[in-house]
Amino acid sequence: MNNINISLNKTLLSIMRETINKKGYNNVSEYIRDLVRRDLHLEEPSGYPYDYEFLKAGRVKELKSWSDLR
Repeated sequence: MNNINISLNKTLLSIMRETINKKGYNNVSEYIRDLVRRDLHLEEPSGYPYDYEFLKAGRVKELKSWSDLR
């Protein structure tokens, strides 16, 4: 993974943190990655090869029900 830095004013940062909590993201990075994927229309595995390769290689388990979390 690569890192980037962004600057946000206090108001935007506060609203973003509230949104992260409300929508259930684990952290800011997860939220930003999701925003970028949606903006670039990469939500589907076929549109985002990195996720597809992880699924194909068996490194990520696709969950079909809550019981799959166990």
